[in-house]
Amino acid sequence: MRRLIFWILIIPAVAAFGAFALNNRAQVALDLWPFGILIELPVYLALAISVAIGAVLGGMASWMSSGRARRKFKSSSYEGEVARRELLEAKTNTERLESELATLRGQVRQPRQQADAPPDVPAPDAEKIATLTPPH
Repeated sequence: MRRLIFWILIIPAVAAFGAFALNNRAQVALDLWPFGILIELPVYLALAISVAIGAVLGGMASWMSSGRARRKFKSSSYEGEVARRELLEAKTNTERLESELATLRGQVRQPRQQADAPPDVPAPDAEKIATLTPPH
């Protein structure tokens, strides 16, 4: 979409500049006053040079005025990278601690299972339990 808009704007601008250049081929004298230089060139070339100089100066002014925003963006991206690394480290530590916890829970459950039924006491017989409970 941007390319389409670019070409829609550029083609008429180039055509207008071409028509201007063809109709204004007369020589004009540019006196660069503080330097004492006198230059003769066509009107269209003087216009093109002045537009180019204006574009360069405008770009430099825009770039210089956005310095604070670029600095802020750079520090924000650095802080974001630091936060991303801290998060990754925290996730790694969490996974390590969860695996340690699972290992410890597994070690604790095994002795409890052994403690529920001591080996020297035999398990009760199912028939004896049935005779001890009253019928419904």
